[in-house]
Amino acid sequence: MRYYQIALRQVQDTYTWASESALNVGDLVEVPFRNKPKIGVVVLEVDEPEFKTALVTQTFETKFIDRLYINLALYLSQTHFTALSKVLTLMIPEAFWTKAKPIKHITQFKLDEELTLEFLKHPTQKGYFEYLNSKKGLIWEDQVPDEFKNTHKTFLKKTFLKAIKSSIKTEHSLNLAPAKSDQNFELTPAQASALKNITNNSKGKLLWGVTGSGKTEVYKHFFKTLQTKDSEAQFLFLLPEIALTPQLIKAFQNMFPGEVAVWHSNLTANEKVQVWARVKNGDIKVLIGTRSAALVPMPNLAAIVMDEEHEWTFKNEFNPRFWTHELVEFLAKEKNIPYVYGSATPKLRTYHLVQTGELDLVELPDRVHQTALPNIEIVDLKQEAKRGNFAPVSKRLEEAIRHAFENKKQVVLFLNKRGFSGSAMCRFCGDAFGCDNCDMSLKLHRSGNRSMLICHVCGAMKNFPKCCPACKKEEFNYRGWGTQQLESQLKELFPETKLFRADRDSITGRYDFENLLSEFKNTPQSILLGTQMIAKGLDFSDVALVGIVMADVGLHLPDHHAEERVYQLLEQVSGRAGRRHTQGQILVQTYQDELPLFTYLRAHDTKGFMQQKYNEHEKLKLPPFSQISKIIMVDPSKASAFALCKSLHANLVAALKEQNLNDNIEATWAPAFFPKLHNKYWFYVFLKSDDAKALNKFMQSFDWPKGIKIDVSPVSLI
Repeated sequence: MRYYQIALRQVQDTYTWASESALNVGDLVEVPFRNKPKIGVVVLEVDEPEFKTALVTQTFETKFIDRLYINLALYLSQTHFTALSKVLTLMIPEAFWTKAKPIKHITQFKLDEELTLEFLKHPTQKGYFEYLNSKKGLIWEDQVPDEFKNTHKTFLKKTFLKAIKSSIKTEHSLNLAPAKSDQNFELTPAQASALKNITNNSKGKLLWGVTGSGKTEVYKHFFKTLQTKDSEAQFLFLLPEIALTPQLIKAFQNMFPGEVAVWHSNLTANEKVQVWARVKNGDIKVLIGTRSAALVPMPNLAAIVMDEEHEWTFKNEFNPRFWTHELVEFLAKEKNIPYVYGSATPKLRTYHLVQTGELDLVELPDRVHQTALPNIEIVDLKQEAKRGNFAPVSKRLEEAIRHAFENKKQVVLFLNKRGFSGSAMCRFCGDAFGCDNCDMSLKLHRSGNRSMLICHVCGAMKNFPKCCPACKKEEFNYRGWGTQQLESQLKELFPETKLFRADRDSITGRYDFENLLSEFKNTPQSILLGTQMIAKGLDFSDVALVGIVMADVGLHLPDHHAEERVYQLLEQVSGRAGRRHTQGQILVQTYQDELPLFTYLRAHDTKGFMQQKYNEHEKLKLPPFSQISKIIMVDPSKASAFALCKSLHANLVAALKEQNLNDNIEATWAPAFFPKLHNKYWFYVFLKSDDAKALNKFMQSFDWPKGIKIDVSPVSLI
């Protein structure tokens, strides 16, 4: 008899069962649990326990999960204080936990070579025979046209058709045929040099290339080069946004026809099962996806690319709160495979890894078409206000848009605020509209003749009142601009121009964004305006002007990464202009043109900006020169949340003093920057240390109270 710990879905701890036959770590099995059969995954073989154990009922699939990914799940569970079952449910689609065989298969049939047209008498049978011959006598069951479905059954019954192959069914929406519109380009000398550098060993690389330098083409050839050495090799391509997948899919399909799949949160449950199974059995060679794709088991994983690695969406904001970089580095180290971080504006942590020699730097300093980087002009909105213009579009931006249209070019306008305005208040008594559930102002949204107040945190909605609830006056001040207000002004200024708006209000359907981009691309002299979703990865040859309507958004948040995030976003947005043979133009509107950030931005001096922030963080011992962990307390009662926060802080200080760590690890507490969200009160305790290993060891040893959330290396301190 042998004994195994097995993880079950929605069960916090792992438990032990016995088996009369040997099992493998990663096997998918059925066990009795609380008098009901449950499906679980074997995670560890253990010695015979002192307590009585039940028997494993049956094994559905041996080595269902590769041991490497079980080890990854154990690592995430331990380092991010999360139940192992929670990690495994992120790794394995839900259907596998509830059904023994959720995968849908499909059969291919072959026409009997001895069958002739003369043998068939019925016209429909002759028609199907000719159709099959046009398909070289081979057809998958889901390819049978409706008019021949009954004839197909007849052919099977008379053995005119025979089943020759069974395969995992590809969901219709994921049946990715090669994209005829995309090409595989020959690499430039600079790209070829970069390719050589990233393939010369398995050490991690930072591919630092300016926007438009052709990093995607390098990635494609990187994967293809490795595939020529191992035809079974699989590759993981990670990107920060679902919205970026359509263009990336097209870029890879022609080089890897029939071997590309996508993975992101918008897939249906059935699609996830089918894609997951095709990746597992090796049908899929290139998996393109957002951060969750890094958890999809790939048995023949040979290389990983994380494009736009600086993006903060690579952080998982729910348990386990991991950075996708952790998963990449774990998998690459365990499998001894190459990995590449790509960016025009790397994260400060990645810059640090280059400085310390843990990553090799590979550069693409020039655009692939030898086009100069766009000219950046800063527009001082303080001067615009003195001239009496308080609208989103300055006179200089209006002139630049008209000039672009005169040259038959397109325009992209970026404003990272949706809705009509940031807030509304009574002009007479100053009463403002706040959310009842959150310490946030309600944002004004307009649709036709209807005006709504919406909380961008909890989603609460109210009709905009006709008069002030406090003083009954009917005049209001609107502060801040949103994409709807920008759209309204543009329609007044350019009534004949086709406008495309891309934000969370306008993009609601699964394919809305892809369809919008396609229509914009084919509409000359048009304007695309939007929020962060248009900031990166988009490549339009006719975009000559990019206007950043309000560059100050997020600059003065009390967070040590605030300027870094804003600079990265602005530089990425500026990269949407002049990506072919004409130098583009960028207009940046700001109230703070004197800030050093805008000096670096105007010069496209990302290295200078990064070095300045790097020196600043080193001096202040901020990450990456230290590690900060955030412990989160949330409760409907403000008093309870505060009491738990103070108690935990006191216990941490006492534990640090007892272990003589109070000089190495600092513990502080604070209310959240927005203390009330979703009708609950939020308090934080922070642990900071120059020694990440010592901090992690202490956190592993501490007895954490129930109900708290632990965020190791948080995106933000607010």
